[in-house]
Amino acid sequence: MMPRLKPTYWMGILMLLGTPEVKPAETYGNFHTMGVVLDVPKGVAPAQIREVRLFQVQNGKSRRLLDPVQVHNYSYYAGSVFGLQPGTEYRFRVEFVDAGGKVFHREEFDGRTRPEPGEPPKAQREIHVATSGNDANPGTATQ
Repeated sequence: MMPRLKPTYWMGILMLLGTPEVKPAETYGNFHTMGVVLDVPKGVAPAQIREVRLFQVQNGKSRRLLDPVQVHNYSYYAGSVFGLQPGTEYRFRVEFVDAGGKVFHREEFDGRTRPEPGEPPKAQREIHVATSGNDANPGTATQ
């Protein structure tokens, strides 16, 4: 009979074998905010993760953001980033922390916010509607 080993033991084995495979982070930029969705590393159950930390990386310095949270009982985490500028590229780092408090997976990724909407294009032509309600009347600028 094989001995039962703690999840932290298996996390250590995964670290020795190399970084667990993870799908790239997904980002959904808006004008001043961004949504972030992170898949759990392959072979790791969400129950083995104590926390997921999210950082904004700029000029070699990191700023801790709100931690992403597990979505229901699915194997991914989601979070939001606030106070961003429109049309700007941002760099982020995520850290998955095991039950023992050790970072077992670290990943950096980029995200971009949407640009501010510009002026709508100038109309190619103007259409005037007849104010009399008569659909047969083509309408003009004076009618």
